[in-house]
Amino acid sequence: RHHRRRGSMIREDEEGREHPTSSEYYHRFLNGTSPREEVEYRRYRFELLVPAATFGRNATGPRFEDGSGDGIIRDFRRVKLGVPSNSTDPTEAAGQNHENLQKALDEGKDLVLSPGIYPVSDSLNVKHANQVILGLGYATLVAPRDGSPCILVHPRVPGVRIAGIMLEASKQKGKTNSRRTTSSSSSSSLLQWGNPAVDDDPGDARNPGVFIVGCVRACGRSSS
Repeated sequence: RHHRRRGSMIREDEEGREHPTSSEYYHRFLNGTSPREEVEYRRYRFELLVPAATFGRNATGPRFEDGSGDGIIRDFRRVKLGVPSNSTDPTEAAGQNHENLQKALDEGKDLVLSPGIYPVSDSLNVKHANQVILGLGYATLVAPRDGSPCILVHPRVPGVRIAGIMLEASKQKGKTNSRRTTSSSSSSSLLQWGNPAVDDDPGDARNPGVFIVGCVRACGRSSS
């Protein structure tokens, strides 16, 4: 059962226990001495603020205290600031974007994507719990041309948060005007959470994964 209460959605299981189905957006800020007291930029540091999920029937708004054990305030040393490839070759750009962003995810870093269009040659695989992918200015991920999703969150990876991202479909290889494709790979989604072939992935009601303030685009602008 689902019901809304003051902007939050709460799910109750068959035994009446409440679980959250919402979480808050992220904030970036500078932390350091006041500019009037210290003008040297090196004395400042960027941080990523990740509010904890809120629980309970009357839960509203973000929770800023650290109750997750993973660190609500994250230093930018564990954050990758992404910028789109400047290559004019679409294939090369897609390969460079995927390599740079995937390397950071594999290292367990969070991603903050600057505004721009990021075609990727393969899905961005999220394998670490509590990772964040945050887009600024609706950074756009363009799906691989083999039909794979833009982002694939692996099974048994709780707490992943994706926000501020535009997910765009690409023209798939082998696509014809009759809507039939000769490609050996196809996908029905631009964002995949888990794997239907994995049975032992119950999720974590106390640490939900969320897709916040995001959009998808399946037609319109074309890079072909």
